[in-house]
Amino acid sequence: MGLELIVTAIIGLVGGGAGTALVVGWFNRKKTTAESESLKAEATRVIRDAASDMVKDYREDNKELRERLDEMERKLAVTEQRLHITQRQLETATYAFAEAVKLLKETGADVSRLIKYIDSQELSE
Repeated sequence: MGLELIVTAIIGLVGGGAGTALVVGWFNRKKTTAESESLKAEATRVIRDAASDMVKDYREDNKELRERLDEMERKLAVTEQRLHITQRQLETATYAFAEAVKLLKETGADVSRLIKYIDSQELSE
């Protein structure tokens, strides 16, 4: 009866769910490995394509920003040139005005009315 019990147990295991699962698992291991490798390759491709698209977008944005920066630098250079010209004109006008006031004072003219007039003109502009 001991041998008969052992044979019955072995047949039960092999014929049962656990035995079947082991046998199926053993034979499907290569298929499962291949599917796993295929999924890894597909994931790698998706990540690579997404990264490539992101890099392309960043390059386009960078190019656009560099062009805008170049334009702003050109405008700044022009504005700085105009500022220097205006500063020189103001210095020249200030010097000329000071010389005119000096000459008027030398002739004995009352420059206080002239200065009041100039001040009123600056306020009204």
